[in-house]
Amino acid sequence: MEERSLTTLIDDALEHLKNAGYTSGTVRHYRGWWNGLIAFAEANEWPMCFTTALVDSYLETRGITDAPGESLRSNQRQVRLAMRVLKEFALHGVVGRRRHATLSPFHQHWRQYLDSYIASCSEGRRSPLRCLHHRVLMLHHFFHFLDSRNISELRQIKAATLEAFVAKQTHLRPRTMSTQLSHLRSFLNHLCVTGEVEPKLVDQVPKIRTYRDDRLPTVWSHDDVERLLTAVDRASPVGKRDYAILILAARLGLRAGDIRTLRLDDIDWDNNSIHIVQGKTGQWLDQPFPPEVGEALIDYLKNARPSSKFREVFLRVHAPHEPVSARNAFYDLVARYRRLAGLKLPRESRKGLHALRHSLASRMLQAKIPIDTIAGTLGHASPETTRAYLRVDIESLRRVSIDPMEDYTNDAV
Repeated sequence: MEERSLTTLIDDALEHLKNAGYTSGTVRHYRGWWNGLIAFAEANEWPMCFTTALVDSYLETRGITDAPGESLRSNQRQVRLAMRVLKEFALHGVVGRRRHATLSPFHQHWRQYLDSYIASCSEGRRSPLRCLHHRVLMLHHFFHFLDSRNISELRQIKAATLEAFVAKQTHLRPRTMSTQLSHLRSFLNHLCVTGEVEPKLVDQVPKIRTYRDDRLPTVWSHDDVERLLTAVDRASPVGKRDYAILILAARLGLRAGDIRTLRLDDIDWDNNSIHIVQGKTGQWLDQPFPPEVGEALIDYLKNARPSSKFREVFLRVHAPHEPVSARNAFYDLVARYRRLAGLKLPRESRKGLHALRHSLASRMLQAKIPIDTIAGTLGHASPETTRAYLRVDIESLRRVSIDPMEDYTNDAV
């Protein structure tokens, strides 16, 4: 890390926090913690430049270390956080979110292959950002596994190596493991195209039977969806944002990725509709929305959305006021309101935002809405995709008595 003037670095970091939307109170707290570092450097005759050694020595005098499981008082945790933020700004020039996925370390000789793969996936946005993140996360674990087996070259990877890697993933659910192996095949296929490995290696990745087609999906009832929406405190800025997110999924069936990347320019207020290019399919979706969706969006945009240069509709409530992370599928958001609503769902039921999309589709089918119409609502390229997606329990539908003329938007999700 390049040595920089300590006072200049701190002034620049404080200015960055202000520009990122941190409150004056938060900036004041950081100023106080960082001034303590300056005072420590002056009192102990340290050179007045920023180094990690200076920070570590300062933390040590306050009884603070980064040891896992260390029990710290509240003020100690705050000081440690402030020093981590200053280190991050010194290294990257920005302060990111405080939550980061923990990635398994691996030897740097794998870095060239990972960078090449990321560049290939990113070319022409061939892979959605969130999908790419999951692929990279899996590859970190794979490289770490190779290092643990003393494998340092691609030519050393054999069928037995891949089988051993799969054996270490037995704690995962079959569908999760199947997705992980799909990511691995994608990576090896890239290496095959670049001539780094033989094509047969791709075929040697084990296949996992997920039984997806053997089990019928469960959907939320109309009452459960309404209880979830009612549990949101729409008087608070967080609640206004969360309600708008949930109702886009519940009433329009939008995917989490499309909600996350929805931009202000995508909303046609004159025609009460949304026009987006779907992140998963790359196809256009023109989706009209009912008044309650428009009202929820207006309430959030006028009364809760932070002032920002970003054009994405949904921003972080707390500073920095940036677009929602590409990794965020809103599972934690849905889980929070499930708990507040006291929903008790079957163990096999989907419990994330996708459950609202699936429930909307199933309810539309129960209301005898044509498959073509449902496919258009969900943004599927083909009705055949919609039929495979629904996999509805016909017997349960025979037990449901529904007026075919009923307006599903008023009684269903």
